Amino acid sequence: MMNVPRYMLLPFVIALLFGLHACAEMKGWLPQESPAQKPAPVKQAPQKAELPPERPLSLAANHMKAGQYQQALDIYGREFRRQPQETSLKKEYAKSVNEMKSLADTMLEKGNVPKAGRIYYTLRNNYASFSGLKEMLSFDDAYLNTKLSSCRKNLSRQGFEQYRKGNIERAIALWQDLLAIDPENKDIKAAVRTATQQQKNLQDKNRPF
Repeated sequence: MMNVPRYMLLPFVIALLFGLHACAEMKGWLPQESPAQKPAPVKQAPQKAELPPERPLSLAANHMKAGQYQQALDIYGREFRRQPQETSLKKEYAKSVNEMKSLADTMLEKGNVPKAGRIYYTLRNNYASFSGLKEMLSFDDAYLNTKLSSCRKNLSRQGFEQYRKGNIERAIALWQDLLAIDPENKDIKAAVRTATQQQKNLQDKNRPF
């Protein structure tokens, strides 16, 4: 093997050391990968607690208290058709219907014929749907027809009495109450039209120019 003089090897050693140093510095300059970051957990909006649905019987009872008798009967009738063997439902249904009849009787005795007539009219219109609880009712359809006829005659008579006295506005109000429980009464419809026109004529006559 040839002996190379030391002075000739020295430049190669220096170059090699310089190259290694440069590589080390470049390695230090390389950007280091940051550790993978987990996405922040998504916060879910708190869910509102669902309120339990109002029991149909409670809703029907509220309608009864508010005097919304047709709405109450609609609910009772629907639930009774769905559960005809439910004893508690049947009792509550019949109880409410009997209470309506008793209230109408009381109103009639006190002279509140319009309110009594409206309740009798509602009961009469729904009587066919009471077929499953008729043995629990305190009245029949004949009773309703008699009471309803009495209310109609009473309102008609009072209306004409007020009309003859010149109380046209009061007469019209009574006849409108009558039409609420006898909507097909053509004579009363004609009377309302006539009285309304007379009232308008009087207002025009008394209007200052």
